[in-house]
Amino acid sequence: MPHAEFDAKDMLDRYIALIKRTGGQGPQDIARLPAPKDVIKDVLLDVLRKASPDMDTTPVKRAFVLLATFQDPPDFGIGSVDDWLDRFTESSDSEMQSASPHRAAHETPSRKSYLASVEERMELEGAALAEELARAGF
Repeated sequence: MPHAEFDAKDMLDRYIALIKRTGGQGPQDIARLPAPKDVIKDVLLDVLRKASPDMDTTPVKRAFVLLATFQDPPDFGIGSVDDWLDRFTESSDSEMQSASPHRAAHETPSRKSYLASVEERMELEGAALAEELARAGF
């Protein structure tokens, strides 16, 4: 393992727990990851390489592609970052339904365009990660 400063099993356990809490939904704040994306990718690829032939590797592949849901938060000032995290981090349907429709209706165009760009980045990164898995033989 080239990243000896991280305990691979602990990091992987924390990453899987994070995915379970978020339901694999994005965008999520990249700062929540237990290690940098490249380190997590290396560990997941290592798990796939060492997997026994009878192991279902689908969850590992899904975890690899879900790295795309972790993005940098917006740079609109502290209040907006908190709001972004509140809206997109581990929110349930009931919390979303209780959010003020008035607030959502008056969302600034810059925030809407930012969110659209984040969704586009997530989509592009997800496709790149899927391609990387395919190139690695998975």
